[in-house]
Amino acid sequence: MPTITIDGKHDPFTPAGDGAAYRGRFTGKYDHRVFEVGHNVPAEDPDGFAQAVIDADRL
Repeated sequence: MPTITIDGKHDPFTPAGDGAAYRGRFTGKYDHRVFEVGHNVPAEDPDGFAQAVIDADRL
């Protein structure tokens, strides 16, 4: 299954990364994105989050 993982660049709980920590958990097409927000990406950048969902379907 195509997957896009996300991090918030300014997340005070989990430092943003490059997705390498997650990559091995997925066997399909993969992308990782870092958003200019804090911990709650869907609430803080709903448009960017929705685009990531749409883009995952197109990987």
